[in-house]
Amino acid sequence: MKKIFSLLMMAVLTTAAWAGTVTFDLTTGFTNQQEVTTIENGGVTLTFDKGTNSNTPKWYNNGTAVRLYGGGTLTVSAEANITQVEFTFNGDSNLSADAGTYEDGVWTGEATSVVFTQGGTNGHVKIQGITVTVDADVVTVATPVITLDPAEGPYYEGDEVNVSISCDTEGATIYYALNDGEWTEGDNFDLTETATIKAKAVLDAIESQVATKTVTFVPAATTASTVAEFNALQDATDLTFNGTLTVLGQTGKYLYAQDTTGGILIFGTIGQTYAFGDQIPAGFTGTKTTYKGAPEMTNPAGLAAATENVAPNAIEITPAEVTLDNFGRYAVIRGAAYNDGNIIVGNDTVPTYNRFGITLPTMGTVFDIYGIVSYFDGVQFLPIEFVDVTPAEELAVAITPEAGDYNEPVTVTITCNNPDAIVTYAINGGDDVDYTEPFVLYESATVTAYATDGDALVEAEAAYNITLPAITATFTPAPGTYYTAQHVKVAIDNTYGETAVAYYLNGEEVEYDAEAGIAVTEDATIKVEVMDEHHADVAEFTAEYVIAQSDPLPASGTATIVFADYETDSNVEMTSDEVVAYITEGAQYVAGATDIVKAYKGLTGIKFSSSKASGTMTLNFTEAFPNVKTVEIEAVNWHNTSTLKYDAASINDVALADTLATFTIAENLEEPLASLTLTAVKRAYVKSITITWGDTQPAVTGDLNADGNVDVEDLNLAINAILADGDTTGITGNPDVTGDNIIDIEDVNAIINIILAQ
Repeated sequence: MKKIFSLLMMAVLTTAAWAGTVTFDLTTGFTNQQEVTTIENGGVTLTFDKGTNSNTPKWYNNGTAVRLYGGGTLTVSAEANITQVEFTFNGDSNLSADAGTYEDGVWTGEATSVVFTQGGTNGHVKIQGITVTVDADVVTVATPVITLDPAEGPYYEGDEVNVSISCDTEGATIYYALNDGEWTEGDNFDLTETATIKAKAVLDAIESQVATKTVTFVPAATTASTVAEFNALQDATDLTFNGTLTVLGQTGKYLYAQDTTGGILIFGTIGQTYAFGDQIPAGFTGTKTTYKGAPEMTNPAGLAAATENVAPNAIEITPAEVTLDNFGRYAVIRGAAYNDGNIIVGNDTVPTYNRFGITLPTMGTVFDIYGIVSYFDGVQFLPIEFVDVTPAEELAVAITPEAGDYNEPVTVTITCNNPDAIVTYAINGGDDVDYTEPFVLYESATVTAYATDGDALVEAEAAYNITLPAITATFTPAPGTYYTAQHVKVAIDNTYGETAVAYYLNGEEVEYDAEAGIAVTEDATIKVEVMDEHHADVAEFTAEYVIAQSDPLPASGTATIVFADYETDSNVEMTSDEVVAYITEGAQYVAGATDIVKAYKGLTGIKFSSSKASGTMTLNFTEAFPNVKTVEIEAVNWHNTSTLKYDAASINDVALADTLATFTIAENLEEPLASLTLTAVKRAYVKSITITWGDTQPAVTGDLNADGNVDVEDLNLAINAILADGDTTGITGNPDVTGDNIIDIEDVNAIINIILAQ
C-alpha cells in the first residue's frame, strides 16, 4: 500500500513539476559584487553570461538587483514552452530578445529558451525581479526566512545568537551552510562568532532560492580615561572617553588635543568650535584606529562645549625628538631655522605640514617654532606659531599689543630677543612676577616688563585703558504678539569671567530651564539681570510678550502657510520647536512642524528628507480647517531646479505624482483638517503650503458682487459693464441676467425687477 501511495505522489509531483508562473526575487539574500551564473526555480533556469563585455554579471548594492553589463546576455530556459517573461528593473530597461516580442520590460512569444542581450546607453541594467510564465502547471519551494534572537545587534564577542530558519512550503527540508561551507540539514542553531549564513529548502528534489544573512560580532564597548589608555586599545574598538582634554588646534574635521599622558587626534564631524586651551569635558565617544601609522579617534560623538580655557605649556623638544612617542603633544623647537618646509637645528631636520594654514616665514631668521607633533607615513611637525628669536645687537624686551584704548580684554604678551634672558613684569607698579606665558587684563592697567641677561637690564611699559563690551541678551522668540503660548529662551553674550544671571517673570524671580526656557501662556514681561566679576554695573534686559486670541476661522477660504524666514546662508540642524509656520491670508493660525531635518538656505525652504533617508513632516494647526478642497505644495529641488524627484511621496497618505515641482490634491475630508502630514523618500524642500477649504455656495442670480444679496450695488455694476462695452472687470457674478449672451438694458431691467420683488 505504501509503495502504491509513493508512486501516486511521484505522479502528482511530476504533473506539478511545472508552474504556470515562476517568480525570481533578486532583491534580497545576496552579497554585493558576488558573481552570478545560474539560478533555478520551479523548473525554470536563468543563465547569466558576460557576453561581449569584460565584466561578469554581479549582484548589485548588497543584493538589491543583478547588474548585467552592456553586451551581456541572460538566457531564460524551461522544459515547457515559455509564453511570457516580465522584468522588474531599477533604472534602464534596454534589452533585446532573439525571438518573440520584447517591449517595456515584457517579452511575449513561445519558446523553450529565450536569450536577452543588454544594449543600454548607460552601460548596464539592474534587474530586481523576473516572472516567467510557462504553458503547464508547476510546484515551487518558498525561499527560507532566517530569524535571529536577539533580532538586532550590535553583537559583542562572547555573546550567543540563536538562528532559526523557517519555510512557508509545507514538508520542505531546510539546509544551511556557514561561510560557504558544507550544507547541513537543520533549522535551529547558535552562533558565537562572525559568520555568513546561507539557507535553502528542498521538497522532492525541487530547491528554493538561497537566503543569506551575515552576523557580525564586535569587541565589547570599553572606556578610556587618559590618552595613554586610549593608545593601548586595539584598533576598531568603540569607546567612551572619560577624561578631560586640552585643545591644541582645530581645523575642519581635525581636532588635536592632549592630557598629561599624551596627545590625541580626533577625526570626524566635531560638532563644536574650540579655541586653543579650551577644556573638553569627559563623556564623548569614538572608535580607536590607526591611520598612516599614527593612533586616531574616529566617529566622534557627544563632544560638549568647553568648560573653561587653560592655556597649555609647550614641551621643549629637538627635531630628533619629533617621534611617535611625542605624537599629538604641544611642543616648541627653539632656535630653529626654517627652509622650504623643513625645521633645522644644527644637523637635525624635521619636515612640517601646514595643517592650520598659518603664514609661513621666509628664510634667514631664527625662530622658536610652536606646534604639534604629528605622524603621517612618517614624522612631521604642524606649526602653530613662529616666534622670531633672532639675537639682537642689544638686549630688548617688548610688550604687545601696543598701549592704548581697548573695548575688550587685552591679552598681554611679553617678548625678548634673547631666549636665555630672565623676563619679569609688574602691574601698576606692584611686585615683579616671572613671565611664562601671555596673561589677560580685564581692567585698565599699566604693565612694566623687565629683561636681564646678566649683563644688561632693559624695560618696556604699556598703559591700557580697557572698557569691556556691554553684556547683551537675546530673547528667542523675539518680544512681540503671538497667538499661542511661547517658550522663551535667553542667550547671554558675556565671555569675561563667571556670570550670575537672575530671571524674573512679571516681577517674580523664576528658575530658568535651559532646555525649555520660560513658559509664557499669557501677557508677560520677562526681565533678566546679569552680573560678573569684571563689569561694574548689573546689566538688565526686559522683553514684553502679548499672547493674543487669533481671529475666528472663516467658513471657507484659501490660505497659504509660509515657513518662517531664516538667513539666506543658513544650513543648520533644527528641532521641532524651532520650526514654525504661519498663514499669510486671513486669521493667523500658527502651525508647529515636526521631524524637520534642517532649515536649508532660507529661500529654498524646510528640508525634511534627503537622498539617503525617508522623511515625514507633520503640521499641527491651532484650529482645524473644515471641508478641505485642495492642498497645494510649493517645493523646490536644489539638485535639479526643474523637477523635484521622489521615489514615493504622499500628503495624508494620498500618493503624489512621481516628478513634479508643485503638488495639488482634491480631497473632501470627513473630519476637519487639524494636521497635515507630508511624506517623501528623496530630497524634499518645502517653501509653502496652500489650503482651500469650506463650502462653495451656489451663485444668486443678479448678485454681481457675490455678497449674497441683489441690491443697488449690483445694479450699478451692470450699468458700468454696459458703459464699458461689456468689460466685466470687478464683477464676480454673471451680468448676463437674461441669458441672451448680451449685456444690455434688458439685464438692468431684470435686476430692477429682482430688487422690487424682494
